[in-house]
Amino acid sequence: MDPHRSHNLLFIVGWAALLSCQAGAVPAVSDLFPDKVTVTHAREFDVSYHGTYKLVTIKKAWRGADHAHRYLLNQRGQKAPFIKGVQVIDVPVRKVAVLATPYLPHLDRFDKMSTLVAVDQHRYVNTPSAVTLIGAGVVREVGPIVNMNIERMVALETD
Repeated sequence: MDPHRSHNLLFIVGWAALLSCQAGAVPAVSDLFPDKVTVTHAREFDVSYHGTYKLVTIKKAWRGADHAHRYLLNQRGQKAPFIKGVQVIDVPVRKVAVLATPYLPHLDRFDKMSTLVAVDQHRYVNTPSAVTLIGAGVVREVGPIVNMNIERMVALETD
C-alpha cells in the first residue's frame, strides 16, 4: 500500500477513535457510545454502533481499492468480539504517533495534544504546542513511515 494512502486511511480511523469516545470510567450500560456520528456528506465510509464497540468501514480507501477496510473501535475495558479481517482499536486512545505533520493542528484544535508521544521527524513539526512537547522531551521521533523505527514505536506503547 502506498504510504500516503495508508496515512489517509489511518487518519480517518484515528480521528474516529480519538475524538468520538469519552475518557473516564466505563459506565455499566449496554450502549457505551451515546453520542453517535451521523455521516451526512461522505460516501466512502460509514459507522455502525454495537453497544460496546463501533465498526468503521472505509468502503474505498483509495482509487482502485479492491476491498473495504474495517476497524472495530472497542470501548477500553470491554472484551472485543472477534471479527475476521477487522482491526481492533481500544478507545479512547491514550498514546498517539502522528506520521504526517499536517495532522498535528487537529490534535491541538480538539485539545488532544496530551496524547501525542511520537512524530515521524522533529524537524518538520511547526505546530507550536507540539514543538513545546518535543523541546520538553515528551514527543519522540520514530522516523518516516518508509523507514520507521519499529522498536521505538513498540517501546512507546502507542495505541
